[in-house]
Amino acid sequence: TKGLYEGIGMKEERKKTQAAENAYINQLAKEGKLLVSGPVTDTSDWRGIYIYKCATLAEAKALANADPEVKAGRLKVEIHLWMTEKGSVRDPASSPPR
Repeated sequence: TKGLYEGIGMKEERKKTQAAENAYINQLAKEGKLLVSGPVTDTSDWRGIYIYKCATLAEAKALANADPEVKAGRLKVEIHLWMTEKGSVRDPASSPPR
């Protein structure tokens, strides 16, 4: 969701933290820690949704709080536990379905 400093700062500074966030997201995806991410485009305070692949809630919190936009205070983290039917979300790190 929107952080305390959302929209605050020089345009160049915001571009820098956004670029750092994109690099961070891409790195997590390459490591298999981020399954899905994307912006929320409605008028709510939510800015995006990330679905992490983590063994623990603490790991998910650590990954979310390490996001450069979160660290800059432009976004704040809201974590929800989510359960799915086994196999309903494809894990890119696993073998393709047969």
